[in-house]
Amino acid sequence: REQGAAAAADVSIFLQSLGTEVPRARITFSPGEGRIGVFLEAALIEVEPGKPAQCPVVVLNQSHSPLQVHAKLIHALAGDVVLDPGSVQLQPGEQRLLVLAIDLLRSPQSRAGLYPLQMVIADRGAPQHAVTVDLRIQIRAYSDYHVRTMPDQPQIGQAFEVEIDNGGNTTQEYVIMIWDENQAV
Repeated sequence: REQGAAAAADVSIFLQSLGTEVPRARITFSPGEGRIGVFLEAALIEVEPGKPAQCPVVVLNQSHSPLQVHAKLIHALAGDVVLDPGSVQLQPGEQRLLVLAIDLLRSPQSRAGLYPLQMVIADRGAPQHAVTVDLRIQIRAYSDYHVRTMPDQPQIGQAFEVEIDNGGNTTQEYVIMIWDENQAV
């Protein structure tokens, strides 16, 4: 009996939309009968804020009846995160390539770091057959800053302020060096 389970785990499934065979163990199936299967090439997606990223997602209908599947994404990212298309009709045995598209704002709100994203794909007619896939989004750090002095050109003996605005998405340290090219101050 254990040999049969081990052999089933070693079976590969050909994913037509990707043109490749993948081990069945890399596909997440819905509980119970395993009616819906979901394959992701990567569970970690690196994203640079301001530059769109995509990840292919293959959804499989392993049941003997048509399914109307829809996706729900759960995240706390600053920007657009969509699965396209968000809803598809799958005939028995059919596979469909969907695209997870991530377009984060290039702003301090897109903080550098590792964030969870949960994808729930369910059959509208039988929501108990939902597949939940956990991903991680790695937001890359970037630096962007602006420096301003007040007043713009201080006079000899006049006090002045330096203001630095960190427009990047991570904490930055700045070293301020002041020099006077004309040696007037």
